[in-house]
Amino acid sequence: MADARRSGVIVACELADLGADMLASRLRRQQPELSDAEVDARVRAWWQDRRGAPNGDSPGVVRPIPQAWL
Repeated sequence: MADARRSGVIVACELADLGADMLASRLRRQQPELSDAEVDARVRAWWQDRRGAPNGDSPGVVRPIPQAWL
């Protein structure tokens, strides 16, 4: 069971990274004049500004991840 949870967390992290890569690609396509540093800065800002969920990806109570899941 712990392996399945660990795998799920890994997949979630990989999907989040994919989302960031897709954002960078969209920014480069829509605004080709942006430098790599500007694209990186906008992607970092995207990671930090989670509208509607400042403490994570969903509203609700923030809970620590159990050590057994890591």
